[in-house]
Amino acid sequence: MRSATDQKYYQHLSGLPVASDSVFQYIVATYEGKDIRISWQLRADSPQIQENKFEIFRNDNFGFSEDWIKVGEVINDWTFLDSTIKSQLKQFDNIAYRIRVYIPDEFNSQEVRIFPDLSVREKLIFRALLRRRLVTQKTLPRFQGFLFKRLWKGEKCDCVDSLTGEITNSDCSVCFGTGIKSGYWPIPRPCPLNISTPFSTAINFDFQNLFLGTVEPQQIQAVVPAIFPISSFDVWVPQKQFPRFYIIQVTIDSEFKGVPVSYKLLMRQASRSDTIYNLEIPES
Repeated sequence: MRSATDQKYYQHLSGLPVASDSVFQYIVATYEGKDIRISWQLRADSPQIQENKFEIFRNDNFGFSEDWIKVGEVINDWTFLDSTIKSQLKQFDNIAYRIRVYIPDEFNSQEVRIFPDLSVREKLIFRALLRRRLVTQKTLPRFQGFLFKRLWKGEKCDCVDSLTGEITNSDCSVCFGTGIKSGYWPIPRPCPLNISTPFSTAINFDFQNLFLGTVEPQQIQAVVPAIFPISSFDVWVPQKQFPRFYIIQVTIDSEFKGVPVSYKLLMRQASRSDTIYNLEIPES
């Protein structure tokens, strides 16, 4: 995390084990149940990656150079769940991950470890806290939905001005107003939220002209377990309810020993004519 923009959009990731280099904005490793979740984002100025393929390697021996094993690969995706690791190893500091891409030469990312600053006991406590957040908060309404991660690297859309680099069509059906073709990583991820404010549209009253009827974009607050690295400009889509939301701010809701356990999201409801309603969600 090097620039002021990085600090603004990714400050809530500072307590996580993050790797960053000339290709990856970040690589994050965290627990998801009994498995390990690896997530990443590309830098806007990174070189083009062949086939958008990401090969994930794990090292169970403190990153020793000869002990890397390939545990999987994904194409056009931003996250990978490693379910092959032995459960008794997840408590220790000897496990590391890295991602290999081709640009076109082979490039290996920086290593990322699983909470290297926590003791074995603290890791067990953190994993239990995270699992509890995954279950639910009984005091808050819970909604099932999907997280769409915004692309920051890719082919420029035709709606981008070639001279200024500005987006000329915020309702573009090709880039969804992002300036990059397809706009978001194509595979959304299940992301249930606990909503802490009304899940509806607010009516705005114009006191100066005594006019009632205009609709104000609704902002809601939600809490989500700190498994996926959610950032501003990502999109959240409910599984069944109609409204869709832009995530406009992410802060840490709760933490353990400086490591985020849950995030608090500030989300703005998109108008019903917004182009993000064309994003396709998996069939239930």
